[in-house]
Amino acid sequence: MKSKLLIVSIFLTTLSAIAQDRTDDRRQMMEDRIESMKIAHITKALDLTTEEAKSFWPVYNEYQKEMKALRKDHGPKGHADKPEDLSDSEIEKRLEERFADEQKMLDIRKKYLKSFKEVLPIRKVSMLYRAEHDFKRKVIDELRKKRE
Repeated sequence: MKSKLLIVSIFLTTLSAIAQDRTDDRRQMMEDRIESMKIAHITKALDLTTEEAKSFWPVYNEYQKEMKALRKDHGPKGHADKPEDLSDSEIEKRLEERFADEQKMLDIRKKYLKSFKEVLPIRKVSMLYRAEHDFKRKVIDELRKKRE
């Protein structure tokens, strides 16, 4: 009896691991697809020449890596709890943490503004930020449509 229970337990654990791997694979495929769409969107919006693209994408990829690391390390805070469930000191602490994270993001953006200006005309740098915003809006709208 114990051996049957052990076998069933191992089987269920294996199934769970396989299901998690599939979920992770799907998530990675979706992230890769979105990233490819983002690259195409930005390239088109900025009308990058071949030379500009060669210089721009390595800088942009580093910028994205830093922003992603910051979001990962300092992910959403305080979104799960309602303010009425927190003490005033907890609310204040979360707000200060949020502002600190936003400042770090701003610092990264300022840092890379200098780098982007070295590889693109300022007009295209400005267009980059608009293209990023438009792409995020587009993805959010698509996700909302799928949920409906």
